[in-house]
This record gives sequence, structure tokens and C-alpha cells, in this order.
Amino acid sequence: MPTIHFLGIVLPKGVNLTVGHDPVIQWEAPEHDLSMKFHVQIVDSIIDVECEVNRFSVQDVTEIRMRALDICRASVNLIAFATGHGLSVILDTLVDPLGNKAIVSVHNPGLAEICNVYRPDVGFDEIHSMVLQDVRTMLILNDLISGLTNTHTAAISCARTVDGIKHAISTENSSDQAAWRQMQVALNADKSYLKFITDRSIAPRHGQLVGIAEADVQELLKRSWKVMDRYLMYLKRGRTPLPVDDFPMLSG
Repeated sequence: MPTIHFLGIVLPKGVNLTVGHDPVIQWEAPEHDLSMKFHVQIVDSIIDVECEVNRFSVQDVTEIRMRALDICRASVNLIAFATGHGLSVILDTLVDPLGNKAIVSVHNPGLAEICNVYRPDVGFDEIHSMVLQDVRTMLILNDLISGLTNTHTAAISCARTVDGIKHAISTENSSDQAAWRQMQVALNADKSYLKFITDRSIAPRHGQLVGIAEADVQELLKRSWKVMDRYLMYLKRGRTPLPVDDFPMLSG
């Protein structure tokens, strides 16, 4: 059976965390036809996850890495709970069965195409200055990117994103219904378009462990990215509702 490794680190580096207990964890993912056996070593904050799999292909790396992250985070979070340290886990290197190393990261090119309000090399400075002076927007953006990097909680993060935008746009002391309506009018996004996002967060944000189809996760991210793009454009235009001729209604 092929064996791969994920290498990484526990941050901050100065903690020099070592987890002395390193059991072998068997994890089955029948929906992906994957059987995985993990052995995690964390010594002086350096992580080495050995994973024996029933088969290996590049298409499976995202799924296997997600499970490896789950296990590493659980180990580190137990130490964090017992010590009061705020700790983060990074797994950024893959060693394939032939010993070849490659950097691994979460990248969705389709989402990049949705960002029209600026590009990294065009219009960035204006949006950057605007966001740096708006703590609410900083937090909303952080929720959105968390949905991409932590797919287990994507439904919660995406719902928090649109909910945060709702509060940012609506007038003070508005009822929840009125606040949603103000957001819909400002960004040209109908109720059903937004409910697709918020409805899928109901069970997980109340602590229920429910599976969400990969297609739905991708649609959640796509819709949330579009709403964020329009929100930033709304801010850029001086907090004025977007003209429907230039920003057609998001619906469905």
C-alpha cells in the first residue's frame, strides 16, 4: 500500500510542543473509496504525518490532508486546552510515495474569477486602505476565507459572512427581516440566493455533525464570494445601492 507524508509545524514556534503519545489512527472514507492509516509525530513543534493509503492519486490529496489536519488539530488542541496556549497547525508539504516533495495549499481558481472589485495588481490599494480602516469588514473577510481553508466549517463561515454583511449594511436597530431586506436591495441579491447559504448552516452552527455534499460546499463558497464582491463594491461606491443594470439580480 502506498505511503505518503504531510509535513508541517505548530505555531507559534516558541512553544516547542511535543506530543508524546502517537497512536495509529485508521480512518475510512467509503464515499471516496479511501482507506487511510495515520501515524502522527509532533516533536518540538515539527509535525510528520505518515499516511498509508489503499491507493494514491493527486485528486485524493485534499481529502487525505483534511483528515490529517483533523487528527493533528485534535492532538494539538488537547495540549492547548490543558496549557492555555493558543496554538495553530500548519501542514504545507506533501511527500509522495516516491519521496518527491511538493507544497500543498488550498486553491480554488474559480473563486478568483468572481472577485471583480479589484485584482491584486489593479485597484488593490484603494480596497486595501478601505478595509484596513473597517474592523467589521476585516472580520467578515476572515470568516469568508476560513470557509475556504476549513471545509468542515464552510457552512458556518459562509453564513457568518453574509450575516455580517447584513449587519454592516442595515440601519441600526433594524429588525432581522428588515436588515435582510436592506441587504438584498443594496446588493441585488434575492432571498432565495442568500437562504441557500444560511439554511445549510443551521444544523452545524448548533453543534450537529451533518454531512454536506461537496457540490453544495462549492456552491456555498461561490455564492458567498459573489456577495462579498458586491459588498466591497457597495463600500467602494460610498455605501450606495448597486444599480441593477450593472449588477444583475443574484437569484435562485
